[in-house]
Amino acid sequence: MTTKRHILYLHQSADLYGSDVMLRELVRELDRDRFRVTVLLPRTGPLVDLLMQDHIDVRIEPMAVVARRDIQPASLPSLGRRMLGRHRSLKATIVRIGPDLVHTNTVAALGPAMAAASSRAPHVWHVHEIVESPRTAALVLPWLTHLASTRVVCNSRATADALRRFCPPLAAKTSVVLNGIDSRRFAEAEATDIRRACDWPQDAFVFLLPGRVHWWKGQDVFVSAAKLVSERWSQARFLIVGDAAPGHQRQVERLERQIDEMKLRGRVTRWSHHHTIERVMKASDVVVNPSTQPEPFGLVVVEAMAVGKPVIASAAGGPLEIVDDGVTGRLVRPTDERALADAMLEFRSGDLARSMGQHGQRKQRQIFTIQRHAREMEKVYEGLLTGGFG
Repeated sequence: MTTKRHILYLHQSADLYGSDVMLRELVRELDRDRFRVTVLLPRTGPLVDLLMQDHIDVRIEPMAVVARRDIQPASLPSLGRRMLGRHRSLKATIVRIGPDLVHTNTVAALGPAMAAASSRAPHVWHVHEIVESPRTAALVLPWLTHLASTRVVCNSRATADALRRFCPPLAAKTSVVLNGIDSRRFAEAEATDIRRACDWPQDAFVFLLPGRVHWWKGQDVFVSAAKLVSERWSQARFLIVGDAAPGHQRQVERLERQIDEMKLRGRVTRWSHHHTIERVMKASDVVVNPSTQPEPFGLVVVEAMAVGKPVIASAAGGPLEIVDDGVTGRLVRPTDERALADAMLEFRSGDLARSMGQHGQRKQRQIFTIQRHAREMEKVYEGLLTGGFG
């Protein structure tokens, strides 16, 4: 009987946004006959609950997690002290668990990655971010990723290109493993009655923007486009689903203020994060991903395709590798609310939404599946564990 290889996952969040969802999907799909899984998280949260439902070994361990603003000259001393304070205990925990391989999820898990690098186990650093600002972070993080990893996995070619641009030696140790999702779970989801919940007409045409409320996620562009569309399409309604990161509640307040100032209350509604976002997507007509900076991947784009919905996305980063413009959705210039509004108005023909949604669903099932993602990740693990590379 083959001995199972023990994989330890280090992750910096217990929420249910993009990288959190991908971690959960990966460890659920991993071949349990070949691999044993332990997940280390910094706190309790909805991700912990779901992993425990999946019978995954989950442990809570304080970690030094970084934000982009931490990688600036003025912040480096405090960041160093914070990382050093957690380093010994986290390294001791890793040694005590004794994994065959450590998988660090996201660049934000910088402290855990450093602890993993100082252990004897091969270290895979899974990068889900494109960091372009602040400039210090854009320059420093790729080199830290290179120095602290045995192998780097990126969630898109756009993410890999961004890393290699600032750290050329990373090219030799980087693999691209595109994200994937559980097609069946999304296809079988029952639609939530969002129109009734929002007190909208049942024939309302709903544009949905799901995701973290953040300065670069484009919620402000979405609201500005909603104003333009509403002037020409009385049936159009707009739903934003998501919250700000802890400590960034002002971004939600700013968004709500914009909705009021544009007199869109009633046409534009925001809900807090919905743990069964597939049910909300299924009830919408078009999903929008209007990020103002390049998306590293764009998981909501693939999720929308899985429920048969067309996508309007910014033409930058990961969505360029996912959306076939004019076939599965529309690509628009980032930050351009008028271009976004024009793309929205194209969907006044319901036939277009149905056709694009069907094409997108076929593409998702062919390419962006969690089964394909897990098998490719397993090949990365096997390559390191057998000396195939690294």
